[in-house]
Amino acid sequence: MVNLKIQSDIKISDRISKDNCLGTVMYIGEVPPTKGIWLGIDWDEPTRGKHNGTYDGVQYFVSKYPLSGSFIRPEKAMTGRSLCSAIEERYGCQQFDLPDDERQSLKKSMNAPLLEMVGFEKINQMQSCFSNLAVVGVRDHNVSSAGEPNQLAEMVPNIRDLDLSKNLLPDWQIVAEITRQLPLLKTLNLSENHLNLPDETESFKDAFETLKEILLSRMDYNWNQILYCIEMFPAIEMLMVPCNGITELSSPPSLNKMLLTNLKFLDLECNQIKHWQEINKLGTLPMLETLNLSCNGLEDIILPNDSSLFLSLKTLLLPQNKICKWTDVSELDKLQSLEEIRFTENPVLKDYNVESSRQIIIARISKLKILNRVEITKSEREQSEYDYLKNNGKLWMESQKNEELKTRFLAEHSQYLLLVKKYGPPEESEFAIKPTTLNSKLITVSLCSGGKCIQKKVPKSMLVNSLITLVQRLFNAGQRSPKLVYHSTKNPGIEIEMDNLLKALEFYSIEDGDKIDVLW
Repeated sequence: MVNLKIQSDIKISDRISKDNCLGTVMYIGEVPPTKGIWLGIDWDEPTRGKHNGTYDGVQYFVSKYPLSGSFIRPEKAMTGRSLCSAIEERYGCQQFDLPDDERQSLKKSMNAPLLEMVGFEKINQMQSCFSNLAVVGVRDHNVSSAGEPNQLAEMVPNIRDLDLSKNLLPDWQIVAEITRQLPLLKTLNLSENHLNLPDETESFKDAFETLKEILLSRMDYNWNQILYCIEMFPAIEMLMVPCNGITELSSPPSLNKMLLTNLKFLDLECNQIKHWQEINKLGTLPMLETLNLSCNGLEDIILPNDSSLFLSLKTLLLPQNKICKWTDVSELDKLQSLEEIRFTENPVLKDYNVESSRQIIIARISKLKILNRVEITKSEREQSEYDYLKNNGKLWMESQKNEELKTRFLAEHSQYLLLVKKYGPPEESEFAIKPTTLNSKLITVSLCSGGKCIQKKVPKSMLVNSLITLVQRLFNAGQRSPKLVYHSTKNPGIEIEMDNLLKALEFYSIEDGDKIDVLW
């Protein structure tokens, strides 16, 4: 590492580095009975130090954690370098034998068409031409300042994406000195920098007026402090604040109604927001389309019945939470624009296989189009809803005899009446105990193609793939592969494409006397 300074003119709140560990200067002075000047450091790592700022019974400073404080001599502290210096080292290397990971990163950072023209063997010439850099990453490079006045603007005027994570930036004033020189900047990563908040935000708005995306991970900011920072970003559309230990949220202050009005993407992953009542405070954000709540320890989902919140929300990420009731999943059906969710590793799923839990989620959220990255087809929705209707049919019929039971049933299965309206009510005969002889396991189905119908007895356990082979033989179709569409005789409105070759007929709830259209 070059151009790093080991200084004696260190100030309180400066960020320093020692042995690849970062910390904040909390005290400068003597520590009796020793002689000379010491720096009291509060280290970012909770156990990097030896005490909490109290030494030999005297409190010199207060560290954030019980064992994150220690004292070091000023000459041991590295106070960082300019961003220009870090870019020169990172992208101006004159050696041709770069490691593979460095080569790949440089390829992404430079303009690809130009690389194709000159050939990668001339990468050094391209590196030296810093003005071509659009994506710059200097994570963990001990950056603490911008550089000489206007040096950055002349050196790298075309930066659009800048990663400054895990550096020695002390405050937002230094960040603003950097961004004011980058008129094309759209994306900024400041994660793992412990930045002191400014006394006011109005004078910083010009420094971030082009910024669309910002990542503030592991900054130790609570939500109100994040909202305060957001006042500096008038055009922000994507806000990522994972791993900040956030427990409570709040709506944007009424005095600043324009705050977050352009926000489309919000990442709150790996915080500690346990109750949905906190999430509802974000429901008035008018443009919010994607919300990441993964790994928060969320225990419930409760939305108002009037569906007045999250009117633009299309994508919701909920993996690795503590949702344990299916009624909470049903609450998501109140979100008017919801199209996609990711819902894995929640306690409510533990007694179900992946296929069964997927069907239940699809049946409970009527507008869902994508679940866990997989598109929901029309036939999958119909099959899921019909199976849900049938699987809960016995309880439904029993609840009709008692108003209290009916109320409890509908509270547990809020979508059931809509499914009854769509597919018709379940019949008592469907729940009668059936014999288990071989004949009872055979069903008669009508296989129809081009006006010709053939009735065949087939086992319920027959796979769709095997049925296709039978159909090819019955209709002399050779190797032509048909599409099979199931029609229920009990519910004429139901048409389900049998598109999973490895599923048995019973998976599609095919019963004796049903019809299967064979389409070529």
